[in-house]
Amino acid sequence: GSCSAFGLPTTSGVAAPYPQYLAGLSLVNSSFNGSQLRLAGLSVGGTVNMSRSTIEFGFAVPHALKTTVYGSIDLSYANVSAGLTNYAFKGSDIKGSLLMRGANVQSGISFGVFADISVLDVDLTGANVTGGIRSYAFGSSVIQNFVMTGADIAAGITNFAFQGTRFNGNVLLTGSDVSGGISNEAFQATTILGFFEMRGANISSGIMDGAFQRMYVQTYIDLSYSDISGGLSTKCFSNLVTSSFLMTGVNLSGGITSSAFQSATFGGGFDLSHADVSDGIVRNVFRSASTFGDVLLVGADFSRGGIESAAFSGMTVSGTLNASGARFPNN
Repeated sequence: GSCSAFGLPTTSGVAAPYPQYLAGLSLVNSSFNGSQLRLAGLSVGGTVNMSRSTIEFGFAVPHALKTTVYGSIDLSYANVSAGLTNYAFKGSDIKGSLLMRGANVQSGISFGVFADISVLDVDLTGANVTGGIRSYAFGSSVIQNFVMTGADIAAGITNFAFQGTRFNGNVLLTGSDVSGGISNEAFQATTILGFFEMRGANISSGIMDGAFQRMYVQTYIDLSYSDISGGLSTKCFSNLVTSSFLMTGVNLSGGITSSAFQSATFGGGFDLSHADVSDGIVRNVFRSASTFGDVLLVGADFSRGGIESAAFSGMTVSGTLNASGARFPNN
């Protein structure tokens, strides 16, 4: 007979029953067609290791629905040619971590592939994801820490990618290159019990369209020293609740505009010190927002666009507004 996806012998014309339990699954440094690997309903006692493999056609059919993995899923340095998509791992319970460090994922991570999952850490350190992270990719999941430092995400993070997801730890995008920006309610209504850090990131096309709206971050958000071309716009952080919001030394070409922080609450203050916001703060940016700490604009550059009179309308600042050394238009 032929062989099934697991290499189990089959009699001609009769498919071998797929195993319900495996102690582990190792496909290290292999080459295979991901659509042939059926993991639906499978319980794996240890790790599913596919590191350094070439996976053609990606994981494109919902064949791993409700899989239970007691170890980790390891796709480190794997080359996934048609992306991770179509609910392939939706609803899975991963007791360990999802490891994709240095992976090359063409066509992106999309269509609920990791929606409704439970997992410890997700590690995309240094990954190259062409096609972006989009379309509810990690929606409504429960994740401990999400680490995507130094990654290259072409086509951005968009379309409800993390909508409603709960992070019990931290989210790190430090030093990542996100071409295509962060948009379309990508992190809408997410909960982060630790911090959200995106220091030194390069976000081309800006942060917009409700990208972080209604998000709750318990400790702080740090975008310091990032380069955000396209600026912050269209309610990107509206109704956000966090402690401190740090944007020290950020380069915001395009400025901050269109109700970006409308009705946001900053328990610990808002820091835009030494930032380049030369295109200004315009159009109701902080309308009805509130902070229990200080608003720091020390040494910031607003030299072209200035700060529109309505920018802070209805905002409550319990601390000090400090704009010492800031540059404003001469008129």
